[in-house]
Amino acid sequence: MNPTRPLQVTTGSRLHFGLFSVGQIQNQPQFGGCGLMVREPANQITLDPRESETSEKLIPLVRRWHERTFNSLSDQAIALDRLPAVKLDQTATRHSGFGSGTQLAMAVGLALSSWFRLAICNADQLSTIMERGLRSAIGTHGFLRGGFLVDRGKRTGDELASLGLHFDFPESWPILVLTLRAAGGIHGPEEIEAFKRIPQSTVEHRDRMIEMVKNQIAPAIATTNYDQLGDALFEYGRSSGSAYKSVQGGDFHSPPIEKLVYRVRDLGVPAVGQSSWGPCVFAIIRDNETADSLAEKLNAEYGDTLNIKKTFALNQGAEIKWLD
Repeated sequence: MNPTRPLQVTTGSRLHFGLFSVGQIQNQPQFGGCGLMVREPANQITLDPRESETSEKLIPLVRRWHERTFNSLSDQAIALDRLPAVKLDQTATRHSGFGSGTQLAMAVGLALSSWFRLAICNADQLSTIMERGLRSAIGTHGFLRGGFLVDRGKRTGDELASLGLHFDFPESWPILVLTLRAAGGIHGPEEIEAFKRIPQSTVEHRDRMIEMVKNQIAPAIATTNYDQLGDALFEYGRSSGSAYKSVQGGDFHSPPIEKLVYRVRDLGVPAVGQSSWGPCVFAIIRDNETADSLAEKLNAEYGDTLNIKKTFALNQGAEIKWLD
């Protein structure tokens, strides 16, 4: 370990375009889906031995790492209170569809493992230690890889769903992430109970979702074909969301979020959807001029009730560096 210099881990946020299915369908994997890592909102932590206290929000993550790591991966017993402090520098809004919980958990796991020179270098190991990837694996794989990712889904006994496809996303396409300030996302025990109430997906639904990714969305991204991406991505997200009508009341998080999605399409941007449970709405746009124009129009209509941030794809894994 390095006893003096701070160690910083920086990652982006995860946009989840939607699951393939919910529930166990015959012998098929559960969940699955596709998504993208973006630069902003960023998540950053600093492990600093010169500080005395870990940020309150990170204490459960540090404790989890300590319990899981020194019980299984190390013979060296180090008391929890002897670990270096871990500070939260910045993070995305929690429970909004950005996957900040996974990004912070993975960042803490990577920072502490690196500090103690433990050979933990893949998503399976980190996600197991930090207890992430219960359903989707987009954020866990994305943390170390970045880019556009397709999650095959989880089979019985899998700790983490396997990665089916991964490649860079066009950085020439700006992305607006839109969050209504009054909206809140489903999380924790509420999310667990929600999944219990959602009807099991049909084989036909799952097959249709996979076909949209295989034949339309993935090829459009790989060939930078925006015209092909737009309606396909919207329909994919709407179809995924339709499985949650018993919880959401519709294809999207709430009527205001649905109105926002369709308003973006009315303004000429077809590649729009809801990330995960929402309330974050993402709009992938052809060029910067169109993105700035859309942001101006939405700001004029929504004012302070809508948070608008322009970002771009993050095509690399988390950055880890020693500070001076």
